[in-house]
Amino acid sequence: MKSHRLLFFLACLTAILVAAIYLDIWPALRGPGPFPEWHWRYFAKPTLDRLLPAVVTFGILLVGLAAAGRVRRQAAHLALRWVAVGLGLGLQWTLLSLELPGSAETLIQRTEDPLFTSHHSVAKSPTVADPRRFLETHAELLPKLAVWAPHAATHPPGPTLFYRGLISFTRGSPWWRERLGSFTSRPATPETTAALAGALLLGLLGAATAVPLASLAGALGSGAPAATRVAFLWGLVPGVSLMVPELDQALALPVATSVVLVERGVRTNGLGGLLRTSLGGIVAAVGAFFSYGVPVFIAIGLAGVVFAHPTRLNDPARVAALATTFIAGFALIFGLPCLWGQAPIAGALTGLKIHREAYSQPRNYWTWLLFNPVDFLIFLGPPAALLSARSLRSDSLRSDSARALTGFARGCWLAALLWLTSGIVRGEVGRIAIPVFALLLVPCLTKRDSLGLAMGLALALFVLDVTLRIHWQLP
Repeated sequence: MKSHRLLFFLACLTAILVAAIYLDIWPALRGPGPFPEWHWRYFAKPTLDRLLPAVVTFGILLVGLAAAGRVRRQAAHLALRWVAVGLGLGLQWTLLSLELPGSAETLIQRTEDPLFTSHHSVAKSPTVADPRRFLETHAELLPKLAVWAPHAATHPPGPTLFYRGLISFTRGSPWWRERLGSFTSRPATPETTAALAGALLLGLLGAATAVPLASLAGALGSGAPAATRVAFLWGLVPGVSLMVPELDQALALPVATSVVLVERGVRTNGLGGLLRTSLGGIVAAVGAFFSYGVPVFIAIGLAGVVFAHPTRLNDPARVAALATTFIAGFALIFGLPCLWGQAPIAGALTGLKIHREAYSQPRNYWTWLLFNPVDFLIFLGPPAALLSARSLRSDSLRSDSARALTGFARGCWLAALLWLTSGIVRGEVGRIAIPVFALLLVPCLTKRDSLGLAMGLALALFVLDVTLRIHWQLP
């Protein structure tokens, strides 16, 4: 499809979806609901007058998209990708200002709410007064936490210790308490400032995923300009820009980084390839210390790597060596907390059991066989999903590098489809699937795509972001 026709189609697709959200034509678009099923609440906010900062940030992002096609040096592209990280965080903040309490107050309210994520609530409780004791008894504590801190009960200890560390840091750093306290009218207590700092750090880590994504896109053959544009587009994906403050944003970073390292390991012969793959396993284990879903997300990315490089993986001995080094790196770090008394396997089995009984079993599988894909596409952004899926088509005239991008798209889309239809997750896919969105964004642009197409996609995603923020209560 020619570029101008594709742009017209993207515009029409976006206009239809924006109209449906604005008018709430089909309430089921927000999910089936009510509890135990999940749905996003329709809550139109009269805050459009606060949009200017987000528009300015978006305008700077468009300049970055244009600059990506003009620079030649790799160092310049790397610098632009870090600029994209800053703009991604800026978009999160400026779009969050459309919430009625404003950006800082919303971040603090949601972080401190024991039913929102509950990690901060557990971190400031006597339960974690002794972090080592918390690690030792983590598996036994989970059923008790499920009563009043449901999210913490279904996660490893990492998120709770993350906030515990920030509380300790702000308690011992008056200067930081004062700086963070200036964003809100609340008293600058260690707990409040840690809530704000943690929320901002999660957003920053999510935005920083732009760097490994661009690296992966470039390695798979999209070309440096298109890869850098992917970095700028990442911050516009609705799941990333709107689901704040959520742990899922930050999880995209270890997932993307692990997949990049494994992809490089597959392309590198000898000891260098094995070292890169083992590093990929180490990064995966760090992510798994914060969420039991990380190995699943990385498996989706690894499916893409396998499809992208079939000829490099036709030697069973080499495949076994790569797999062994990855598993060894993962096991080394995942088992490390055992030195402090944690039982990570027992904790994982208990946490996953609580999640299944509280969130999966009560919800109807067949209902979510329909609504999971709907939610997934809305928060990936239908225009981005369309351009990513465009890479699935076969073209024998394309270069080897372009075929690698096609193979990666096929592997990731197939694995993501299996995940969505498995019944593991039923609801809130727009939040949970953020790491998967990162992988699927990689093949959305190629070196053959024009600047106009990239800008058209950016505009479509920004309009969708604003519409969702104004009319739905997220997350």
